[in-house]
Amino acid sequence: MEFLIRVVDKGITDNCSKRGDVISACPDGWTWSTFELSNPDWRIVSVNVLQSQVDAFLSQKTVNPTRRREWKIDFSLLPDPSLFVGPRTQEIITLTRAQVVAAAVKKA
Repeated sequence: MEFLIRVVDKGITDNCSKRGDVISACPDGWTWSTFELSNPDWRIVSVNVLQSQVDAFLSQKTVNPTRRREWKIDFSLLPDPSLFVGPRTQEIITLTRAQVVAAAVKKA
């Protein structure tokens, strides 16, 4: 699975996507647009996750439905958080399921 993930907050309101939000999930080998591959606000991550994990990352906030997502990826919990700040160094970042699960955080 390949995730398009926001690495900077889009806006100040809750209904805007935030750092760590999975914007979309696509099958491996997805043909990403040039914009998606080069936008400094996003990263594409390739990871072998279960469908239930994909569903959780894409689920909307149930307690506060104005929030974009219920779960986020906390980049500070990944082995190389520097991949998610500043200019892109890779078009697609490969992570393991264990790394992504360990970095999954339910929003308050």
